Amino acid sequence: MSEAPSLTPFRRTWLHGDEELSNPTIASLVAEGKLPADLLARLATIGEWEPDPEYPNDKRSLYLNTLADAVLNANDPQNARPDTQELVWGNTPNTIVDIGWNDSEIYRQLPTLYWGKNQLARAIKQRRAAEGVTIKHAPRNSWYEPWELESRRCSGLAQPLWRVLTGRLNPNILEHPEWFYPRTTISFNVVYELGQRTVQRHAIANTHISNDALVSLYGEIEKTGIKGVGPIGKLDLAAMLAQENEDIMMKLARESGIDIEEIKPTP
Repeated sequence: MSEAPSLTPFRRTWLHGDEELSNPTIASLVAEGKLPADLLARLATIGEWEPDPEYPNDKRSLYLNTLADAVLNANDPQNARPDTQELVWGNTPNTIVDIGWNDSEIYRQLPTLYWGKNQLARAIKQRRAAEGVTIKHAPRNSWYEPWELESRRCSGLAQPLWRVLTGRLNPNILEHPEWFYPRTTISFNVVYELGQRTVQRHAIANTHISNDALVSLYGEIEKTGIKGVGPIGKLDLAAMLAQENEDIMMKLARESGIDIEEIKPTP
């Protein structure tokens, strides 16, 4: 007898005291097979503070209204709103914005592979190491060690490419970043209001993109190109994707003159 599916505890809880949206209720519906186990990850494609266009005067966001709609119509999805049907019971979304735990173990529980900006930064770091341009010495009086400076540099280099890819798949993240990342933050008991560009940078950095969506964009880059993605960006993206996509790995191997038979995975 197979085990009942269990709710993947993606992100934090924000349920505002709504009993119908309580985790026990959602978990029960998931266990009964009426809602997908990755429901909370699917919902993360919507900005947590995104207004609901069907109810502009409603204080609850599209995020919460979609969740409530899914719970209400779990027994008969055809009665749910079309966008709820597509998001909850359709294909997994291209993008999810995770400002919660960013827990790698939780990502391994999702049925679809997602990539994050940090993984692209690691691919860039490997390329820079091969090119011999890694930062080896910190400036005098620097607060950071050389390896920390190198990591920050690679993260900064990854940001523009991740911005282009994110914008192609979910323009709202660029156009309305405040829907995805809070404008107000607290540091050392002081409340700060972040500027629009800072909020956008954080929203982009916390976006994860599905493997299928990135492979499709890489194919477009190969065929016709995408504005904002140059040869180096294309190479870095390919190097990251090659870890999980054998056809891209083989292509890079051929271009590098590597014996393909030597790197084919063992059956």
